Amino acid sequence: MAPTLPPGTRLRAEAVPPGAPLRYGEVLVLRSPGGWLVHRLLTVFGPGPSHVVHVGDAGGGLGVAPRGAVAGRVAGLDGGPLPEPRPDVRSRLHRARRRARLYVLLRGLARTLGGRRLAALGRGARDRLLRAGS
Repeated sequence: MAPTLPPGTRLRAEAVPPGAPLRYGEVLVLRSPGGWLVHRLLTVFGPGPSHVVHVGDAGGGLGVAPRGAVAGRVAGLDGGPLPEPRPDVRSRLHRARRRARLYVLLRGLARTLGGRRLAALGRGARDRLLRAGS
């Protein structure tokens, strides 16, 4: 989450019940295969909604995780409020959100039209969108 949160920053997090609404831009704590991940929420999708698209403030590719991987949301820093992202980070987040919405749209289109060939195209589009830099 650098540059907004330098490495080693102590965070104050709160649990997120499974059905609780999530909002664009809030900082989430996610369970990942490598441990814990702190990223901003870009969008949610799927039935329920069942998945989240997230990204770190430093940019890079988008991440997609099941909604069940959301362990909590960051309520603030240990000893203070969560700082607002810098203007350059905010503009990067807006661009990433557009990419996330395009991914969700393409994924939905591929599922609606059906077929293995379209599903493969959906995976390729997903890979390109998720790897694209900000």
